[in-house]
Amino acid sequence: MKRFTKITLVVLVAAVLLASCAFNRNSLIGSWKEDSSGAILQFSMDGKVIQSSPDAPGSYYANGFQFLNDETITILGTQNVFTFKVEGDTLTLYAQGQSLTLTRVK
Repeated sequence: MKRFTKITLVVLVAAVLLASCAFNRNSLIGSWKEDSSGAILQFSMDGKVIQSSPDAPGSYYANGFQFLNDETITILGTQNVFTFKVEGDTLTLYAQGQSLTLTRVK
């Protein structure tokens, strides 16, 4: 009986940890606007990122992205690796000692 209790506890802890990882990754999904330029980045569940700019209406740049871990993504086909942090409706991307802050588009 004790063994069953321990196994159940381990399974529950693992499920909670996996759910928290998925939440962090899912928090990136959606549209984000960079306030000063008006550029929009849209991250989708199927691993695509689309960048559009108000300076060129109707044009966009699309690429794939992949999670390297729960706080880091890479843009496929490039050497771009970003650490990200989502706090409420604010996304901050970090790369090469610089940061970019975006606001969730609702």
